[in-house]
Amino acid sequence: MNVIATSVLFVLLFEFSSGVVSLKSHDVRNYLGTRTPYRFRYNKNDSKIKYPQCNDSKIWMIARHGTRLPSAKDIVGMNTTLKDLKFEILLAHQQGKGDLSKEQLQQLQLWSSDLDPDKEKYLTREGQDEMILLAERMHKRFPNAVKHNYDNQTFLFKYTATERAQQSARYFTIGLFDRKDAQGVIFAPTTKIDPILRVYTVNLMYKICGFETSWSKYHMSPWCYAFNQESAEKMEYYHDLKHYWMDGYGHDLTYRQACLAIKNMFENFSSNQGPNATFLFAHSGTLLKILAHLQLYKPDQPLRGNTLLKDRHWKTSHIDCFASNLAFVLFECKEGDHVLALHQEQVIKLPMCKEELCPLKTLLEYFYDSIYNCDYSDMCSLSNEKIAK
Repeated sequence: MNVIATSVLFVLLFEFSSGVVSLKSHDVRNYLGTRTPYRFRYNKNDSKIKYPQCNDSKIWMIARHGTRLPSAKDIVGMNTTLKDLKFEILLAHQQGKGDLSKEQLQQLQLWSSDLDPDKEKYLTREGQDEMILLAERMHKRFPNAVKHNYDNQTFLFKYTATERAQQSARYFTIGLFDRKDAQGVIFAPTTKIDPILRVYTVNLMYKICGFETSWSKYHMSPWCYAFNQESAEKMEYYHDLKHYWMDGYGHDLTYRQACLAIKNMFENFSSNQGPNATFLFAHSGTLLKILAHLQLYKPDQPLRGNTLLKDRHWKTSHIDCFASNLAFVLFECKEGDHVLALHQEQVIKLPMCKEELCPLKTLLEYFYDSIYNCDYSDMCSLSNEKIAK
């Protein structure tokens, strides 16, 4: 980890101290990690998903909140540090240093920030649109499981106790129902500690590059000009390392916690009772833990700080963008119940299944321990023991 951090810092300090910013033909937006815009990743084909002699009957979906504002600390950094740095860069170019194009200099000149730190992590307009359009597409794909008319017996909506998750859930309902029904939606009570939904700064310019690019469909943040492809890939890898060890495959105890979400889904699918459509709204760490629990995007070797693995499967820019989501759809088929999995609205084949449409029985057998031996208190005890050591 320290090797990568040192390399990244050296690249950035060298480029700015010398007044030179690379202009290689690349797109930094490919390496924004968990701040990647959802519009770069989702499946745009929203036609109904059908299988012979099968009908979609239930859906269980968990989504990361939509595009948000930065933390208060980063907003303050935007309003102070980056403003000062902007003028230093412009002054350097007036002195004949640097390699920014005329258009890039103009964009940097126009850039400013006066965000209110009190609105930290609030959902943006783009985040609202992401949720509305996501809901509309899911309804088109699975009209039997996702009914157009709201009924609090057949729909369950729940979110973590944060403004961004709450607003994501509310805008999602606007996409599913007409405005009158959306206003009447009942949300499950929230708690500060939610074992199903919430299990839980290398560089300010990199973060704001991602945030501002995600907020606007038509403009890339001028702070992205600070990175060439090599430095952007190192920043991305640095953050992927963090999420690999904190939310992914680094420690099995980390992703074992996601058994509660898996258990919740399978209990719903195995019963004739309960809601037909369950929509949960949470955070980056939640989605990554569930992906790891499902054995998805597992790298061929552990991610380490001394080697940058470019062809790794675990790349948050691709698997954990803003509004990233994971859905399971229960199909009642002539040959028995089957489950279809979608990640970011794209149909995927689970590693333990032979086909995309997987027998429910196969999954119940594979995830037996997740369903019947999911002891959260025991996991907390193991975690405390490791800390004590």
